Amino acid sequence: MVLQSYVLSFIAASLLVFAYQGKGGVHATSLFSAILKSAFYVCLTFALSAAFHSFVKAIVDADSDEHIANFVRAKFSILDPREMKDFDVLLYLCNEGFIFLPKFVLDNMQKTLLLPSYIIVLVIGILALVISVIVKWNRLSKVETLSEKPLMYSRPDWSYVLVQTTLYGILALTTRRFIYLWAPSMCVVASAGICDCHVWNWIAGKMRINAIVGKIIQLGVVLGFVGYLVYLFLPELTSRLGELREFWDPDTVELMEWIKNSTAPATSFAGSMQLLAGVKLCTGRHVTNHPHYENRSEER
Repeated sequence: MVLQSYVLSFIAASLLVFAYQGKGGVHATSLFSAILKSAFYVCLTFALSAAFHSFVKAIVDADSDEHIANFVRAKFSILDPREMKDFDVLLYLCNEGFIFLPKFVLDNMQKTLLLPSYIIVLVIGILALVISVIVKWNRLSKVETLSEKPLMYSRPDWSYVLVQTTLYGILALTTRRFIYLWAPSMCVVASAGICDCHVWNWIAGKMRINAIVGKIIQLGVVLGFVGYLVYLFLPELTSRLGELREFWDPDTVELMEWIKNSTAPATSFAGSMQLLAGVKLCTGRHVTNHPHYENRSEER
């Protein structure tokens, strides 16, 4: 399954494109030329990725990931769900984990100030990244001091995180289950934007504020956020810690023991995805819908 994954094909295609580019990335003499070359490299990467993926699938003779493409087409109405007969796709469409992100999730993020601070940092960071790329491609900045360069000119780490969290956001907004990727990324971006000394030094330099005053403002903002979060969550956290106990589910344990001791190894079970995951892990029995969906032999 790993060999025929989209990610592995994309990595192989990216490495080939990077090798073709050589050191220094995009080589261009003007901004327009750099944009055209970047678009060409992006299209080339996706084309090679699709070619690698099709080639590997043909070699291993497998179609375990077809339901992913069918699910995407059905979710965005490219393919009529009423005409879909793929059981996996229909199961995905009925599962709450694969719906669009509900509004109440964003409302909860807004109450904790995570969403507003994240959006502010993300918008400023993306704009700064675009400006830095344009300046670098246009060969406008030839200075040596970092203070005279755009904010993201020498921050590849920030650039990577901003692009990554944007992709995570698109995944989470369109498919609820991917919130597990987006939420930690939001926390990292928001906290880094608030606490990053480089960002505050850049802001202080643009506003012509004394460095010490800038440090004091930064410290005040950080303490303000921490104080608000403590005020918001401390009562609930204290209440939950008072009820903290070791997790023990005797009914589930008894069920697993009964399955192992009282059923034949070839017995099949049906149930919820969470329960069947435990059955498969603890007893090794066959399940009617595999928790990972990709196990075609189990489906048949």
